[in-house]
Amino acid sequence: MKGILLFLLGVLGFAFTGYKLVTMAQIRGWLPGARTATVTVTQMYEETTQEKAGRNTYPVTAYWVSWTNTDVHQPGNHRVDVALEEWGQLRVGAALEVIYAGFDQRPNTRKGVYASDGNFVFDLVLLTCEGLLMLGGAWVFIRGGPPVPSPRR
Repeated sequence: MKGILLFLLGVLGFAFTGYKLVTMAQIRGWLPGARTATVTVTQMYEETTQEKAGRNTYPVTAYWVSWTNTDVHQPGNHRVDVALEEWGQLRVGAALEVIYAGFDQRPNTRKGVYASDGNFVFDLVLLTCEGLLMLGGAWVFIRGGPPVPSPRR
């Protein structure tokens, strides 16, 4: 039973992380399936919040860009969080390529936060761990678990 549970947990994680990696690759243009649109930047907003990690707090900055008249301060699919490097190159009135990929079709940019190099590395490591979890669960299931000692006579 323990082997089946480990295997299923690995399969679920592998499927989720695999889907995320495919979506990220579509956003970067490495795989087909994403829809692109060129939009005109109408609003920009730099938002700094305080995140808590253990006992410490530290500032986190998000760089929001919108291409609609909906308030950029409001969450939604009318805005996208861009990386600092991209933010520095954008101005109101500039053209921006927005990429829609995955089931939810959230807007992204090729150099954005969601498909960043760091996220790729993290997700590849996570996918490897989930694959090992599947293999370990299958191994425990096939082996039948640890041997049960026979009663003494």
